[in-house]
Amino acid sequence: MVKLITLFSKKAGINDEDFYRYWREKHGPLALKVMAGVRRMVQNYPIKLPGFVYPADGIVEAWFDDVESYLKYWAWRQTKEGKMLLKDEETFIDKSKFIRFIVEEHEILVMDRLTQVSQGKLKTEEGEKPVKLLTLFSKAAGASDLDFYRYWREKHGPLAIKVMAGVIKMVQNYPVKLPVFEYPADAVIESWFTDLDTFVKYDNWRKSSNEGAVLRDDEAKFIDRSKFIRFVVEEYQIK
Repeated sequence: MVKLITLFSKKAGINDEDFYRYWREKHGPLALKVMAGVRRMVQNYPIKLPGFVYPADGIVEAWFDDVESYLKYWAWRQTKEGKMLLKDEETFIDKSKFIRFIVEEHEILVMDRLTQVSQGKLKTEEGEKPVKLLTLFSKAAGASDLDFYRYWREKHGPLAIKVMAGVIKMVQNYPVKLPVFEYPADAVIESWFTDLDTFVKYDNWRKSSNEGAVLRDDEAKFIDRSKFIRFVVEEYQIK
């Protein structure tokens, strides 16, 4: 299975409230109705936090059976039905700022608590909702693709699971090379936390603790940390 990750921004003149309402109530249901080959779809809403400046207003993820299924969808976008979706995108999205990734997921940590909380099967404090940290990053200068991805999977991933505080799920996303895609980053990592307070504690831990320094030092071995792009989001599953 492959996943399409799309980052996008609202059209000029549209306020946040109208943008997010239209995306959830109008465009999302339309996409589900007409998009070909989609197995699952999740909208990601950025959470406003001190110190976080987001280069996009929304992120949507869509899963397909394989690359061939995705390419059929890409061709479908040029059909009459597909153009109806494109026209609707233009009503609220600045399409000049689309950023797309086709990736293969590698799940390196899953805890049942995330599913239980998401489905309401686990009682939590009032207002507690899982949040996700989505980070785009690129390899350090001079590193080959092979060395970069091997180190991420075999060394850094296991270290992150061992030392990261409060993480309940983690997925590495490896971009799939396709002729029509140029990616602005080499990798995407998603980490889930039980709630926003837990994420904030993790972020402080990362910045100030000795274990956090161990993680940062290891990142420096294979990542260009000047190109980190981080989003803290709340998921809304529409399929």
